[in-house]
Amino acid sequence: KNFINNVGIACNSLFIQGSSGMGKTHLINAMAMHLKNKKTPFIYQSSDRFIKEYINAVRTNNIDKFEKIFELADFFFIDDIQTIAKKTHTQEIFLKIINTLINKQKKIILTSDFHPRNISGLSEKLLSRLIKRYRGKPLINNAHCVGVHPVATTKKQQLARLDRKLFETKEFY
Repeated sequence: KNFINNVGIACNSLFIQGSSGMGKTHLINAMAMHLKNKKTPFIYQSSDRFIKEYINAVRTNNIDKFEKIFELADFFFIDDIQTIAKKTHTQEIFLKIINTLINKQKKIILTSDFHPRNISGLSEKLLSRLIKRYRGKPLINNAHCVGVHPVATTKKQQLARLDRKLFETKEFY
């Protein structure tokens, strides 16, 4: 919550990593919902959608328009970044977009099943950028990396009750 409420502060990138099923997508969905309620402009995409839209932009010769769309948002969420591994051109445009957003002090939130060092097939440039920004320690080079770990069964039950209560009271849309 602190990360999304403090636009323009030194920490403008967040990398969330953890095994499949640990709640990374749920977490960034909650962040996006918070931004939506505040009417803050954001873009939320899966890596698959990012790839499809990039391919469409190439086919229709609209690369510039594709890149500019990301600059309109204060936050850019991309889920399952490991999907772009081994996709050279997609990684190049992704790196360009990330660099532009960082320079404009926009917020970037990435999720992955793996730490950047462990994503096979990432270009050296992108890998260098991710490792430079995500060393697993807070605020290294203006970024923060967090891991999502298994939750105890009692905690899962508490969260499930809270989810039910939110849906029953219609506080969550």
